[in-house]
Amino acid sequence: MRYFILFLISILIVKAQEGQTIRGKVLDAESLTPIPFATIILYKDTLAVGGAYTDTLGNFKIENVRPGRYSLKITAPYYEPAYIDELIVIAGKEKVLTVKLQEKVVRMEEVVISETHKGEPINEMATISAREFSIRETERYAGSRGDPSRMVSVFPGVQGANDTRNDIVVRGNSPMGVLWQIDGVRIPNPNHFVIPGTQGGPISILNQKYLSNSDFYTSAFPAEYGNAIAAVFDLNMRNGNNEKYEYDFQFGLLGAEALVEGPIKRQKSSFLINYRYSTLQIFNLLNIKLGTDFVPKYQDAAFRLHFNTKNNTMISFWGIGGKSNIDAVISAQKKPDPEQSFKYGDNNRDQYFGSQTQILGTTILKTFQNNSYLKISIAGTNQRVDAFHNLVVRHVDSTTGLYVVDSLPPILDYTFQESKITSHIKYNKKISTRTTIRFGSIIELYNLTFIDSVREFRFIGNSVTLSPWKTRWLTRNDKNVLLQPYINLKYRITEKTTLVAGITSLYYSINNKNFSPIEPRIGFQHQIDSKQKINAGIGLHSQTLPNYLFYFSDSIVNGQLVLYNKDAIGLIKSFHSVAGYQIMLGHATRFKTEIYYQYLFNIPVEKNAKTPYSLINSGSGFSRFFPPPLENKGTARNYGIELTLERFFTKQFYYLITGSLYDSKYRGSDGVLRNTVFNGNYILNVVGGKEFRIKQKSSVNINTRITWAGNKRYGDVDTAASNQRQEIVYLYNDNYNKYKFRDYFRWDIRINFILNAKKTTHEIGLDLINLLNTKNILTITYVPSLNPPIREEYQLGFLPIFYYRINF
Repeated sequence: MRYFILFLISILIVKAQEGQTIRGKVLDAESLTPIPFATIILYKDTLAVGGAYTDTLGNFKIENVRPGRYSLKITAPYYEPAYIDELIVIAGKEKVLTVKLQEKVVRMEEVVISETHKGEPINEMATISAREFSIRETERYAGSRGDPSRMVSVFPGVQGANDTRNDIVVRGNSPMGVLWQIDGVRIPNPNHFVIPGTQGGPISILNQKYLSNSDFYTSAFPAEYGNAIAAVFDLNMRNGNNEKYEYDFQFGLLGAEALVEGPIKRQKSSFLINYRYSTLQIFNLLNIKLGTDFVPKYQDAAFRLHFNTKNNTMISFWGIGGKSNIDAVISAQKKPDPEQSFKYGDNNRDQYFGSQTQILGTTILKTFQNNSYLKISIAGTNQRVDAFHNLVVRHVDSTTGLYVVDSLPPILDYTFQESKITSHIKYNKKISTRTTIRFGSIIELYNLTFIDSVREFRFIGNSVTLSPWKTRWLTRNDKNVLLQPYINLKYRITEKTTLVAGITSLYYSINNKNFSPIEPRIGFQHQIDSKQKINAGIGLHSQTLPNYLFYFSDSIVNGQLVLYNKDAIGLIKSFHSVAGYQIMLGHATRFKTEIYYQYLFNIPVEKNAKTPYSLINSGSGFSRFFPPPLENKGTARNYGIELTLERFFTKQFYYLITGSLYDSKYRGSDGVLRNTVFNGNYILNVVGGKEFRIKQKSSVNINTRITWAGNKRYGDVDTAASNQRQEIVYLYNDNYNKYKFRDYFRWDIRINFILNAKKTTHEIGLDLINLLNTKNILTITYVPSLNPPIREEYQLGFLPIFYYRINF
């Protein structure tokens, strides 16, 4: 009967020249072995319009599918069904899927299993505070600019109240605590214009066009994720199309880019190449500002070669790289103008800044007949940052009212470079339908170079005095090793109850204080019924500090730098506890809530004085931080509640509403409980969209996003010290981090038109960012030409971003 029904469904497909193909592979979620004879049914709204079976290798194909929105139901004997609620087919690109099914514990037909909806994490070891990062879903979000970091800023607990940077602030934690990895390999900060010690930036080098669905974690991560205390972004690159050549070209205000992919005639192997080049120079012609008066230049590229070899082995060679630079030439200003300033740095110097990142990797995946697989990932990474500053010494001509530059003495020159070879070996064994074990090890070999010299200066009237050059970093090719072994055990107690337990350890050879011998992690999940689920997780987490902090010194003895932090500071640690509840409100709507408490300890604070200083407030912005002598005696705590109401895309519309209430406080060496700089207290995101079909082949999509969030914290300004140093200096008093900048509010709208022609898809889009032109405060800065020389700096005003994209 089942075969007859599928036959009737298949003949309903209308043959058409513009018909497209949906194909893919169905795998066992635990062992990654193919599932033969699985049933795939294609739905248009609620009507079944096509279907297929998987072959002995788990492959399936549905041909001649008209462009539009569909859903898939995938079933197989003894496996829980899977559903893909939103599947968008366009004329210019095949839809290639990988579907993983979970085997039933009790192989009885009468067992009631809940539906698997999108948003569930890909990693089967994750039980809580994890969400799938769906490329097609997140790229709809208005104002995201195609940036993965900005896309996840609508998720619960994530604060994205910054237009100039994409720092990920999760549950009040510093962005410094975020781990990025691709194909299981840890990567450096994946952004252009990288500032050492941060994990964000103004523009990402990553591109959603070559990424596949991934996982994003906000707490209580499984044991395989070490060296992170705030969040984990576990990204996956997709393989190129292994059956036909496809092309994707896009031009817009933020860049021109091209992607080419296709088959390599060997065991259905494939290639993928992507390149993007900045087109921000257009802003000069349109008189549109992007948070800076100086035009940033950048380019990035990525590739992936994927080979299917014999003996169930797949090998991929991949790489990602980016290069960026910006010249902030203050001396080019012709006349005094308070509106002319540089939000990314200081206003008294010419700054020449550049960064570059290279990542080259190899991934080997081998599946075995005993329901197990081995994955080996090896990568080499390099990140370099260069900066050179000239002090602008000038005066205003009394006759013309214009600036006259007197001199441009150099005052700063630095090069920071971190190179690394990383290997991640992981073995996964499905022991039974109930039990899966996974263990592995991560090894990282560092080569560190930090060179920095500076000249201090002081203005006396219109003249300046300069000190001799002072060296602050002088380290070349210092080598260190990081080790992180781990083991995870997943046990399905019943069909509805799952327990995941794991242990990891972290060791970094830079000194004897960077060792965490045992970090236990436990996750729990229970399906109450077909609609309700509860889950919980606890775990101990630790993280190494930014490497350049160990090598800084402002003290010289006998001609040598005294590295007072090199052997003095160790790992930051954090204990996570979280519990959650989820209920399906019908087939397409879900409500989730989580409550959490995090206790952070071993935070570096000032050693020789009782001050509010703490490293927990660092990790964002466009400035390095210069630590005094530190010791691991600081603490912090974060707690809060998150609410999510989500309607999946059905009947041509969707929405996602996330709200967070939280509190983030810390203690410095003075022992006083204070707000962290990231303690905004609340976040509200409202995202939604509607599709309007035009003659079955084309559509207009309107998406919107509203963000309301508490802003960053600040304190009293030390006016005398600020005047002397020509930059903002805060007082270490009782009001440190007491005040909060005005609430952040932004409304974005995205409109795009999709036209499906014969074998080609055209897309024209317009992102209207900050539609109301709201003046959100970025920070306060020191501007010498003002009286008093302190003012508020605002984030982006209204910014329209357009693009045109073609797939064929």
